Amino acid sequence: MEWTKCSNVNVFPNGDGSLLPASTVLPNVIEKSQRSVIIHGLADFILIAEGMRIIIQNMIWNLRVPQFAPVAAFQIMQYLMGFRDTP
Repeated sequence: MEWTKCSNVNVFPNGDGSLLPASTVLPNVIEKSQRSVIIHGLADFILIAEGMRIIIQNMIWNLRVPQFAPVAAFQIMQYLMGFRDTP
């Protein structure tokens, strides 16, 4: 697979001072929802799935540590979406 740029222009000439969505947007969305499903784009190879799992596991929402099994959830989604390895 060959990656190409969508623009030769520097879209952040003064840098990007945005706060990380994982520490600002994501906790806010989850706190306001009764249930949340987080699906990682495993097929795009840009984001690192393990890094996202660690971020989510280390978050605390509404003063509680989340109770879930992220590995099992990701394995189920991979199966449903057809991204399983073939022998």
